[in-house]
Amino acid sequence: MYTSNLSNTFVSEKGIIEMFNELINKPRVDIHNKTNISFWSSELKCSEKELLYCISKVGSSISAIESYLHMNKSLLQVWSTREFKY
Repeated sequence: MYTSNLSNTFVSEKGIIEMFNELINKPRVDIHNKTNISFWSSELKCSEKELLYCISKVGSSISAIESYLHMNKSLLQVWSTREFKY
């Protein structure tokens, strides 16, 4: 049995395994696959540029990207329309 340092919560070994399996089996964006990036940007209704920006902030988990997009959509739209000069 595992005791969390953050609270007085006890998690059984079975619970840890279930949480681990859930984390592994969540869909993710494969940033090395152009087709996968196109698919997920279409599914999430954002540009590929916005999708890659979100991945740089929260990782490749679809649920994390969805949450980030939901919370920051208006900001991302402004950011993606800007012309940056280097």
